[in-house]
Amino acid sequence: MNKLTPKQQRFVDLIPACKFNIQQASKKAGFTYGYGRQLMTKTNVQEALAKVQEKVTKRVNVTVDRIVQEYARIAFVDPRKFYDDEGELIPVHKLDEDTARTIGGIEHHHGYEFTREGKSQESKDKGVQKDKQSIGSTTKIKMIDKKGGLDSLAKYKGMMVDKHELVGDVPVEIHVNRPRRRKDSNKS
Repeated sequence: MNKLTPKQQRFVDLIPACKFNIQQASKKAGFTYGYGRQLMTKTNVQEALAKVQEKVTKRVNVTVDRIVQEYARIAFVDPRKFYDDEGELIPVHKLDEDTARTIGGIEHHHGYEFTREGKSQESKDKGVQKDKQSIGSTTKIKMIDKKGGLDSLAKYKGMMVDKHELVGDVPVEIHVNRPRRRKDSNKS
């Protein structure tokens, strides 16, 4: 492998911090805008980036098996597993691993009822204060997109193919075969 220039090494070092955005890393490394694509054509840069990517993958334990397992959890989650036998929501810390990992967000709202008006010593300057009484709460669980998980698994298994657009300069030759004109024998 050819040695990287200091600027190229800076580019390689910045790639993970730039979330593997080539243009952003090349700009921060001091290259002109758009030079990132040219850097990626250089074998020494590609080899150095492959090593960085491998280190990052090992550090965060990203494996094909783990990715497929996460997609499977999302795709095949059973929403009934969020509830106990009485229909009450199970606390998140008591959910099984597969079910808990499908949660994309949780919102918890308290409902209050305001019962009477009154003034307290602290609120003289603020005006009338109403006493409030809790009347319940609502918890919303947002699950990660199930269809997205199924689509990703289907693509992985080769069941779906993305459309690919080819961009670049490709020489194309077009040959047009024109029918020959017949000489009209009826014309004199």
